[in-house]
Amino acid sequence: MNTMAKESTLCRRIIGASWRGSVDYAALRVCWRVCELGLSAPREFWRSSPARIVNAYNGVGPDRWPRWCRRVITALLTHYEPAAMVHDYEQEQPDKSYWRFTVANARFALNACLIALRDNELIVIMVRRAAVGLLLAALCQLGGWRGYKTAHRKKK
Repeated sequence: MNTMAKESTLCRRIIGASWRGSVDYAALRVCWRVCELGLSAPREFWRSSPARIVNAYNGVGPDRWPRWCRRVITALLTHYEPAAMVHDYEQEQPDKSYWRFTVANARFALNACLIALRDNELIVIMVRRAAVGLLLAALCQLGGWRGYKTAHRKKK
């Protein structure tokens, strides 16, 4: 199945979930944006239910931060929510190898750049947004290994 077919399948499931009211509508919008922008995500992401994706998502910021702090950071960094959603989904996967951790952070950097490029802003704004996305990915790589190893244990 090609990428567009995967994305459209997930998008159809998102629409179905929104009609049933089974998951948070704001998070579904972020999930829809991931599809709309054609961001990079692991194969499992495209096969997952919207509810599972949304349940893994906790906003922008580390799991160890209090919920109110992540809400503030998410409000300030709304632009990066789709990249954070894919990143949070990857954090929930059972394979907790350093390789998967590095791939998740590299994917966050790639997705942040894709978002910046596809928003059709002035070149200065695109470069600034891409640079901030790269900085966020670097911070995740430098300080997030311990949180990554324990991410799935906290929610279950």
